[in-house]
Formats: sequence, C-alpha cells, structure tokens
Amino acid sequence: MKIVKFSLGIIVAIVILAFLFLYVTLRSTLPEISAEITTDRVKAEITIIRDIYGVPHIFAENEHDAFFAVGYCQAQDRLWQMDIMRRAAYGRLSEVFGQSTIEDDRFLRTIFAPKSAQEYYRALPKQIQAMGQAYADGVNFYLENNDDRPPFEFLLLGYRMKTWMPEDTIAMNMIMAYSLNCSLDAEILRARLAANLDEEMLKEVFDFYPIDAGYIYPKFAHHPGLFENTLFTRANNLAGLLPGYHLMASNAWAVSGTRTVSGKPILADDSHMDLAIPNSYYQVHISTPEFTIHGGSIPGTPLVVEGHSEFFAWGLPTGAEDPSDFYVEKIRPGNPPQYLYEGVWQDMRVKKEAIMVKGSEPLEMEIWLTRHGPIVSDIADLNVPSAQDEAVSLRWNMYDRMGGGEAFYQIMKARNWQDFAGAARKMACPGSTFVYADADGNIGMWAGMAIPIRKGFDGVHPLPGWQAKYEWQGYVSPEELPFTVNPESGYVAAANNRMVGRKYPYYIANYWSVPDRHQRIVEMIEQAEKTIDFNYMASMQMDMASLSARRIAPKIITALEKVALAPQYIAALDQVRSWDYIASSESVPASIFFFTIQKLLSVIYLDEMGLERFNDFIHYYYLAINAIYGVFEKGNFLWLDKVTTPHKETLDELIVQAFTSAVDDLQRKYSDDMLKWQWGWVKPLIFYHPIGKELGLPGRFLNDGTYHAGGSHTTVNAAGYPMDKDPLVNHGPAIRMIIDFSDQNNWGFIQPPGNSGNFMSGHYKDQTAKWLSGQYNPILLSRKAIEAQAEGTIVFRSGQ
Repeated sequence: MKIVKFSLGIIVAIVILAFLFLYVTLRSTLPEISAEITTDRVKAEITIIRDIYGVPHIFAENEHDAFFAVGYCQAQDRLWQMDIMRRAAYGRLSEVFGQSTIEDDRFLRTIFAPKSAQEYYRALPKQIQAMGQAYADGVNFYLENNDDRPPFEFLLLGYRMKTWMPEDTIAMNMIMAYSLNCSLDAEILRARLAANLDEEMLKEVFDFYPIDAGYIYPKFAHHPGLFENTLFTRANNLAGLLPGYHLMASNAWAVSGTRTVSGKPILADDSHMDLAIPNSYYQVHISTPEFTIHGGSIPGTPLVVEGHSEFFAWGLPTGAEDPSDFYVEKIRPGNPPQYLYEGVWQDMRVKKEAIMVKGSEPLEMEIWLTRHGPIVSDIADLNVPSAQDEAVSLRWNMYDRMGGGEAFYQIMKARNWQDFAGAARKMACPGSTFVYADADGNIGMWAGMAIPIRKGFDGVHPLPGWQAKYEWQGYVSPEELPFTVNPESGYVAAANNRMVGRKYPYYIANYWSVPDRHQRIVEMIEQAEKTIDFNYMASMQMDMASLSARRIAPKIITALEKVALAPQYIAALDQVRSWDYIASSESVPASIFFFTIQKLLSVIYLDEMGLERFNDFIHYYYLAINAIYGVFEKGNFLWLDKVTTPHKETLDELIVQAFTSAVDDLQRKYSDDMLKWQWGWVKPLIFYHPIGKELGLPGRFLNDGTYHAGGSHTTVNAAGYPMDKDPLVNHGPAIRMIIDFSDQNNWGFIQPPGNSGNFMSGHYKDQTAKWLSGQYNPILLSRKAIEAQAEGTIVFRSGQ
C-alpha cells in the first residue's frame, strides 16, 4: 500500500510539475509592457502607455516613430494573426497546415496572381512606402528581441515567424479585398443555376434591386459544366481564417445637431465581421504633433480604418458594390496557351508557382493570365488548367488599384469635411461607404470605391471574353461617386443597402443587403425627433426589432389560421401571435419565426436547385433572405410549384409545411417544453479561434463562449448564423463606437472579445460581457487620464 501511495504521489508531482512548466512557458509568451528601450531604429522618444483595456496609447514626436510603435504593439499582441493572414494572402498556408490547405493556397495564389504585393507597394507614393517601412521596422524589432518566446500558436504548430516586409501590409489589404467581395459567390451560383433554370426564375431569386432600364444579359453558348468546377468552390477552409468572408453587414449613421439634445452631431458605427477570437480589428491611439487618431486598425497594417480624430469621426460600412466580373474565354492550349480576343489569338502570361507543403514534397502549379485576369476554372492537376475550348477568367478592380493606404493616410491628417472627402476619393478596393460627422456640425457620406463603367451589360452573368464590347470602360469619376453632405433630413445612414436611386446612371451592384437594418435605423432616428443623445444611440446599436418579422409574421399567422392544427402547433402559433417582433435572446417566438423562414426556404427552393446548389444559396444568406421576402412582398411565385409533387402548391400550403416542420425540429433538437426554445439558446454564440475548433478540449482555452445573444441577420444589432446547419452565431458587430461631439467624455468604443491575441493575457476576452450587455469602454485621449489608468509604460529612446 505504501508503494502504491508513493507511486501515486510521484505521478501527481510529475503532473503538477508538468502543468507548472507549461504555465510558466505560456506566461513567458506575454509581451513586456513596461520597459525602457534604446535603439537606433527610432528618431526620437516614444512613449507607449497601455490602459486597463490593453489598448496602446502611442505618443511620438514624428510619424515615422508613431508607425514604428504601431508595428511593435501589434506584434506584441497579434503576431500569429498577422502571420496567418499574410500566409493566406501569399498562398502559403500549407507550409504550416500541410495537405489540408493545398486547395486554399492554389485558389489564393490564382486570384492574386495578376499583381504582387511588391508591385502594389512599389507603385505607392514615397510617404506611404516610408510608412510601411517604419511599421515593418517596428514589427521586426519586436521579432528580433523576442524570438525565444513566440505566441502559443507558433509553439503548437512548430514554426517561427519570419521577417515582416513592407509589402506584407499590402498583402493584408489584398486579403481584406477578397473577404469583402460580396459578388463572387452569388455570381458563381447564378451561373450554375442558369444551366437548368429560365431567366425569369433567376430574376426572382437574384434581382431584388432591378434598374429601370432592365438588364441586357448576353446570350451565348458555353459548356454547361464550366462553372461546376470553378476553383472558388475549393476554398472551403477560408471562412475560419479570414475576416468577413463575403458576409455583408455593417451599420453607421450620423445625426446632425438639429436632432440631438446637445445641438452637436453624434456618430455611431458598428462594423460587422466574423465574431472570432482574436478580433478582426486592433484598437490603438496614436498621437503626434501633427495628428491624433484613435480607433480600429487591421492587424498587419499601421492605419486606423474606423475611428476618429479630435476634429471628426467616421464609420466604414461595406460598400456592397460589384467590383468583379467573370468572363468566359475561348482558349487554345499550347506553349504558351492562347485565348481569343476580337478574332485574334492572344498569348496568355503563365506564372509558375511552387507550393511548399509541411511534411510533403513541394507541388508545382501554373497560373494562366488573360487581359481580364487569371483563369479560375477548375485545375485538373497542378500543372495545366483543364478545358476543352473554354475557361473562366476573373476581372477585378483590385487588379488596377486599391487605394486604401493613400485614403487612410490622408484621413489621418484631415481637419474637415473637404479634407476627408478628398482622402475618401482615393479609396478603390475594397469599396466602402464613409459615414462622417465633425466637431463643426457637419455630417456626410461618401462612396469610396472604384465603380467599373459597364456599357450595355451589368456583369451579373458571365461575359463573352472574346468580344471587346464587354470590356469595362474605365471607372466612374470621383466627381460622379454618390455622396451627400448636411442633408435636410439631419441624418445620414448606411447599412449595406442600395445606396443610389434608380436614376443614377451607372450600375453599382445587384447584391445589396436586406434593407431592414437601414429602414429600422431611419425609423428610430425619426421617432426620436430632438431627443437623441449618447444613450439613445447606444440603444439603437443594441436594437433587435425585426422589420421583416413585423411584415411577414402576420401573413404566416393568417395562413395557419385557415387550417386545423394539432395542439403543439396551436401553442406555437399562439407564441407568434403574442410576439412584439423583438429578436431578444429570451424570445421563444423569434425561434419559431426564424426556423419557419429557414424551413420555408427549403420547401420552396430545394427541389429545383438540388441539395448542393441550395446549400450554396442559403450559405450566402442575404441572397436567400431577400429571395424569401420577395415571395411575401413582391409576389414572386414561380418557385412555389414543387417539381416533386403532381399538383401546384400555394404559398399558404408551403407556409403550413414549413411551420409544422420548424416546430417539430425545435421539439426534437431542444425540448418538448416550448419555454426552452429561447432564441439566444437556440443559436448560441462562440468566439472561435481559427484553430480552436480543431483542438477539442484544449481548444476551449483558445475559444470564448458559449454565450446567448439576441438579434438576427436583419436586425440592427446583427447576429448572422449559417442557415445550412444548426444555427450558431458567427457574424456581427466586431466593434461598436459612438462619438458625441458635445462632450468628449461621451465617446465610447467596445471590441469583443478583447484587444490581445494571446490567450494568457487578461485582455484576451475581457470585453465580451460588456459588449453583450451594450456597454462601452470610455475612449481615453488625454495623456493625464491615460497615465492615471496605466497598466504599463514602454519608453523608446533614440540611439542615433
């Protein structure tokens, strides 16, 4: 017995020592936040003060040192996130993940092939290049002095971060442009469905914002399977790595002093991205003698993209413009391969790439490039794109210019609306709507994007690449971009909805978001009259009223009241009858309604689309939601007749089927007790780390959750979730910000789960609870106030 006890004691001691060693090792990965450092990399003294939320406040005497400090701070807090985003942009994920990401690397190398990050960087103005170099110097200074204590993810995956190059920041812009390109998936889906469906049925699904002139769809024959094997379908793992991932949702609005209690403007901004850990944004405050700026930067980049200065504030909802088109090319394989253009065979440019794969031999691939862009059709093997005599190429405004560096650099130095609008006009890709307010009382909105001029076509269908008449005719001039300043209404608002009226002369997009969020924002502003203050704006950001439910639920109730229902369905119907149309986390009728909508999508569209197409359709959920609401509100009835039944169904019949199926699902998956069908419990929220899902129990240390949040795809307080599986919230406000120009003490910012990307940090997930309850952290700009709440201070001194 003594021997057994002694052996157990030894085992326990070993386990305790192992845990202590692991704990000490992981603690050592935390950055040093108090130090005095001398280096010849800086020109003058820099002070970096960390506040109680882990936000760095950088005080520098010149902009070079300011950007050096941003690079240093981001490397301290988000190093692995920066590296994995950089690897995605360069198609180098397989170097650390192995075979599982080869298709992702092929895809990303292909779409970014026309112009390298280095080529973009070399074309930038000298001051932007200098900014990129200063930022890279800051990142690399941290790497050089902390190589022996890399973040946990590097230890887990067994590799080290390599030197950060100035052009790597451009690569971050490229990956963001891809993540926010909302038209790609929808246009591929449309091309696939077109093989089996007539144009009128397609219009009912896709054309929720038709233009008066109508669409001129080019009709030409092409191989039916050409879009079946498009390379885009191969990028299945990217949603967990990349922010946004073609999901459209952001709100920003500003009200003038004519509508506020104080008589001064207030701006509210909530930018929606994947709700993951770490956050897509990194909160930072930069102060120099020339400028002061605060807000959300993108890890891997030095500039604040949504935030404020002492003079103005801005939000940045996704523009939702259509920045790309697919072209069907007539091709002739050879050496080099050729494609037909205006009757002449043109040589393709061929790029040879080698994909390095962890644990395997390198894989060689070729990328074929046309005048429009890369061939993105299926690649049968890694050497030669497969095709008989046709292939699909991608034309994208990014291949011409991006403009983000110039735009946000100039915004940082702006002082008024004129300066700001001049900076916003530099923005090209990804396109955004700049929502603005300033201390002088102005509000405004500017479409910062490069809108291709398409004459005689709109690009929602694949275009004949061999005909010059389908080429873009340049871009809409900055003077013709949509904008407004100080409108008579006293407010501006954007929520990815259609941004122009029918008389606007240029095609911008066809895949706008559901208008509910914008309509609800406007409704709340107009209801408030002159009672708007910080608290009212905060309540607006937390609003969970569903306008779609308000319009559609009564029609569902009417259909159900026409038939005899079993007791469990009557009880569910009574819940919907009593609903206030608020999609709160405690709401039972919200669960019944949204499950019914999801089932209605299935009973209307599944049989004619087929399972694979249908899953693609509902994955792009704004497309699906717009389509189903069109059934109720526009009389889109071509899809109602199910091909699998002998008689023609009515909408009422399908509503009954969907409703009863939804109730059955809720009973089976959750409980026979209807009171347990609360919306926040039916669709929980987990902030997943990119590799946290794959680690099982250890992944719980990297992930943050489970939480129970309200909201839906269409509420102002958005909560997006996949509709092709059990609902799990994965998309919503990555930041919330309110700037009240009557009182700097009424400035608030919140960013879940936290500002640090190191799971051992106290700031890894310290903001989630406040974010869920609609609270904000105060924005600290005064050095005295920051020093009073300092957690640590780093001082850099020049050794020059």
